[in-house]
Amino acid sequence: MAFTVNDFSDLVRLLAQHPEWQAELRRLILTEDLLRLPAVVQELAEAQRQTGEQVRELTAAVARLEAAVEQLTQAQRQAEERIGRLEAVVEELAQAQRRTEERVGRLEDRVGRLEIVVGELVEAQRRAEERLSHLDATVKELAEAHRRAEERLSHLDATVKELAEAHRRAEERLSHLEVVVRELVQAHRQAEERLSRLEAAVRELAEAQRRTEERMEIAIQEMGRFQNALGATIEEEAESVLLTVLEEKGYRPLAEPTVLSLDGEIDVVVPIQDQTGATLWAIVEVKTRLSRRVVHDWAQRMRSAGWQERLRAAGVPGPYLVYVFGIRIDQHTVAAVQEQGIGLLTGRGERIPPREILIPQS
Repeated sequence: MAFTVNDFSDLVRLLAQHPEWQAELRRLILTEDLLRLPAVVQELAEAQRQTGEQVRELTAAVARLEAAVEQLTQAQRQAEERIGRLEAVVEELAQAQRRTEERVGRLEDRVGRLEIVVGELVEAQRRAEERLSHLDATVKELAEAHRRAEERLSHLDATVKELAEAHRRAEERLSHLEVVVRELVQAHRQAEERLSRLEAAVRELAEAQRRTEERMEIAIQEMGRFQNALGATIEEEAESVLLTVLEEKGYRPLAEPTVLSLDGEIDVVVPIQDQTGATLWAIVEVKTRLSRRVVHDWAQRMRSAGWQERLRAAGVPGPYLVYVFGIRIDQHTVAAVQEQGIGLLTGRGERIPPREILIPQS
């Protein structure tokens, strides 16, 4: 296997870390003689100092030394050649080391950037974990919502079935309604025909109504004339009854009975004189049908100071004999007359006399 620059870099790094390996490396690179040379020189020096007499031994030793030196020289030459080659290799290794350092520098920059990226990734991981926690809660909520949705879908399925049934019933009703509509159209056509006939009948009725209204107008006019005549007749009867009653009581009429209009008509007014020569005024309210309300209102009016003042201004100063006259009278009317203390006249004469003469207020 080829020895590469990377391998040499590893070797240099390991030798620097392990100095004991350097001796083993020298043993491998240098020969055994070169390694023994320091020891041999030491021995020769020691022998030289200890004995100067062993010249032959020394000469032999020198010879051996020369041989060894020759060998060492040869080995040195070989070592120098190997060292030259090693220097070239070391130079190449140094170049490779520089390139490696440059690459390491770039790698360190990249590592720094990677550390920043890793920090960002760690932060992103933390945020991701937080988001995952939130997502877990969201997933749980979605699961619950899904469960509720499933329940609602089940309910909707039932509702859809109910709607389908309702639709079927609606279709049946619609079919029935179509039949009914056709019948209604036929009935409407018949109704229009009847309406046309009714319109003609209404026109005839309107004409008859007009003629009836004309006849009613005539009847109303006749009724008004009849009421006027009836009123005059009742007032005349009331005058006749009043005069008869007054004569029976000993009163003498001083003038003919008259009608007095004072913001409301007084039907019969007649001045009379009693046995002592005092002048009184007989006043009668005439109605075809007397009611309790009419009696009450007439009695209260005659007792009113304002009304008496107006009578005085019209030439009727009093005192007064107050009567009511009616054709139809019931028990309630009789009771009302008795309560109010006024007199009651009918066609038969005086039914209830006045309780007292009404003296005008000063």
